[in-house]
Amino acid sequence: MKIKVIALSLLPILLAACVLGARTERVARDSAQKVVKVGVVGQGRSGCGSGAFITRSGFILTCYHVVNHGKTPKIYIKLDSGDVYRGVVIAHDEAADLAIVVTNLTDVPYFELGGDVKRGQQVVAFGSPLGLQRTVSFGWVENFAPSGSIIHSAAINPGNSGGPLVDMGGRLVGINQFTIGLDPFQPAQGMGGAIPVRDVKAFLKGVLK
Repeated sequence: MKIKVIALSLLPILLAACVLGARTERVARDSAQKVVKVGVVGQGRSGCGSGAFITRSGFILTCYHVVNHGKTPKIYIKLDSGDVYRGVVIAHDEAADLAIVVTNLTDVPYFELGGDVKRGQQVVAFGSPLGLQRTVSFGWVENFAPSGSIIHSAAINPGNSGGPLVDMGGRLVGINQFTIGLDPFQPAQGMGGAIPVRDVKAFLKGVLK
């Protein structure tokens, strides 16, 4: 009898976990074609980051530090399908660490912009950490930095920069920017930082006219 009571008490938790898993899988599936890998070569060095389509006409939002490799870097955009296109930066804001890249692609699937997130809200991070494209991680909004950056627990690593942070409705609520480490002898674990969507919207006001 005790076993049956315990099993019944765990049922709501198991159902909630199944629902959450299904929602996360749906967000990952629906977002896949909206996320790109950004490769950059310039001034004798190369790098890799991530980006997100934010308009049907093909504007790609990423972090400026991802594409800031000298005056004339070569930028390559790799789609979820594996196709690769040359990209060009058409707008940037160094202070906000945001940039818009375009290719010759149009009529693409894209992220709608969401609203401000709250502590405890569930989020999903997309990108190409360490060059591994199509990577998805799940977590929660943990806090906010004094600068307003979103501190979250969805795992991110070098290569995630510029990739979208998405809510459970599939809307873009941030752009992943950095991982957190206090110092080499006391590194933080499981904490990443993202540019909030309000900063993204402020940047885009001067771009999407």
